[in-house]
Amino acid sequence: MSSSNVTYSIITNTDQTTQVCFNKITSHSSSLWIDNALEQILPAFVLQFALTSALNRALVFLAESCNVPRIVPNIFTGFLFGPSALGKWKYFFDSIFPYNNMLPLETMGALTLVYYAFLLGLELDLKPITRFYYNKKAIVVALAGLVFSLPVGIGLYYLLITDMGRKSLSRLDSDKNMRGAIFWGLILSCSSEFPEVAKILSDLKLLLTENGQLTLTSSLINDLFSWTLLLLVLTQLYYASLLSLFVILVLVLVCFYVIHPLAKWLVKKFGNGDREFVETEVVFLLHVVLFIGLVFDGLGAHSVTGAFFLGVIIPKGSLNNAVQDKVFDFVSVFMMPLFFLIIGERTNLQDLVLDTHWITVVVVIVLAFLVKLVSVFAVSWIYQMPHMEGLTLALLMNTKGTMPLIILYTAMDRLELESQPFVVMLLACWLMTAISGPVLAMITKSLNTGKVLGSQRKTMQGTRPDSSLRVLACVHSKHDADAIIDLLKASSPSVRSPIQV
Repeated sequence: MSSSNVTYSIITNTDQTTQVCFNKITSHSSSLWIDNALEQILPAFVLQFALTSALNRALVFLAESCNVPRIVPNIFTGFLFGPSALGKWKYFFDSIFPYNNMLPLETMGALTLVYYAFLLGLELDLKPITRFYYNKKAIVVALAGLVFSLPVGIGLYYLLITDMGRKSLSRLDSDKNMRGAIFWGLILSCSSEFPEVAKILSDLKLLLTENGQLTLTSSLINDLFSWTLLLLVLTQLYYASLLSLFVILVLVLVCFYVIHPLAKWLVKKFGNGDREFVETEVVFLLHVVLFIGLVFDGLGAHSVTGAFFLGVIIPKGSLNNAVQDKVFDFVSVFMMPLFFLIIGERTNLQDLVLDTHWITVVVVIVLAFLVKLVSVFAVSWIYQMPHMEGLTLALLMNTKGTMPLIILYTAMDRLELESQPFVVMLLACWLMTAISGPVLAMITKSLNTGKVLGSQRKTMQGTRPDSSLRVLACVHSKHDADAIIDLLKASSPSVRSPIQV
């Protein structure tokens, strides 16, 4: 099959999945006087981008009113434009989202993802986890979710592809299945990114609470572990040799112990320069992101891992703030819907129960939802946290962000995951996050209501005779003394129940 822009062929596999193979012809001349402008890549790309952005903004607005994390409408936007929804409409598929326009979408989405990973690294603050003694609980929470989720994710992958033991596996695919299982384990071990967790806590007014700070620190530690594991998996299991792994580890150590102190010194010495100088630094840094991504990709890791660790080592200060002010909204709000569109275009719900009993799919999704929830809640129980606070912590650590989608995208791009495992895990991550927001809002509301009712019951008439009277009084001037004296008289102190001022 061909068009005026790109020649491609569609292959239907024996398992009813579809592959699209592109030729190298990607452009066409004499495009000025064509009848349909959408036959050309640029006009079609602009239309796709406009439709995606408009629908995404509308869904995000609705989701925020329901306390649903932003990642949920982002994924749903891509799903609506994919083959499971509007893609079934032949005219829409042929005119708006044909296969021959997927290459520019993939390219722009991948570039956007690199800069988004860099911005995620910029927002991380390593100071909370450097105080190990004061953050033992946070480290235990992060490790509990990580250690238990990895093996369970690997087991669930084999449970799905074998249909609970009903199907046998080919020995020829053993290496591929092993890599796919490891990717599943990595996805389940991830939590939502540090900035997204901070936004959820802020919306719930839990950011400054003790439980909120514990959740933030645990999320930060989990982020670092997840990115490090992804780096090790990509270099060890795919293409890269031990030498490449060694070079990457040395490069990461040099970034943290050489480049980070040097950048900190440069920002301190020259960071307060004029506006033009700061803008020059920002432009230079954005070029460095592409170079580091190229280096990491050439060494066998994904380019997003290099961009992330580059963002981590950039010190806090004027340069960090300038980059976020100029780039963050453009990348995360304006451009990232393209990445979610790519995810949606690869999602076909018909593959959900492909040659697999639906009970197996349900069991896999339920177990994937429970593993991290139970492990983190068990840690909170061991630390004797209140049950509702422990449940809040577990739900927050169980939410998924962009990191699992990056792993899914990478595994699918490198042909390590078939369509069915991709769709099942994507649906599981989407459900985990979609449920967590409203449930957290209800828990927080019930806790706040209980506190208000409890404070209303704490009147002087309702206290026991032998209970202590605790009063917080604010005296701003000498005129307030009369009110304090009246309060002392109303308390009716006695020998049995004295009052001390």
